[in-house]
Amino acid sequence: DGNKDSPTCNDCHGNHVISKKVIDDKLEQSKQVIKLCSNCHASLEIVERNDLPTKVAESYKESFHGLATRGGMQEAANCESCHGSHNIRPSTDSMSTIFKTNLPQTCGNCHPGASEAFFTTKIHIEDARKDSPIVYIVTVFYMALIIGLIGFMVLHNILDYRRKTQLKKADGS
Repeated sequence: DGNKDSPTCNDCHGNHVISKKVIDDKLEQSKQVIKLCSNCHASLEIVERNDLPTKVAESYKESFHGLATRGGMQEAANCESCHGSHNIRPSTDSMSTIFKTNLPQTCGNCHPGASEAFFTTKIHIEDARKDSPIVYIVTVFYMALIIGLIGFMVLHNILDYRRKTQLKKADGS
């Protein structure tokens, strides 16, 4: 619709090297799609100018799919897996692949037989406290557990070192 921020063919396919830009490695291809979409969706200027949801790129990278991709899982969903590539529409558009009634079909491509709760769960979690309190509680619990265990190990090693130092002094006197 004349929006200069909208992607063009060249943004995704390049200029005059369309046929040469084929990536055989599925994981590398997925990472390239994520990088390509993030170029605009991580731009505050573009997001504000076009009234787009904020932190989409950031929240994808922290989602299960983003973490799985970073971890090397070739089958993990990328932006294109859910939003498509040539007919990307807002979630409020009934023709969108991410419109609420289309989610069973879209998510079902990778998750056949998933329950309705699966489709109503927010994917791009911006504020875990509000968007997914259980994820937030589990995250806080694990962080406290990790910090507590590491702290206990450090304290144990310090006390053990002191005790061994005192024993050496006692034996050497």
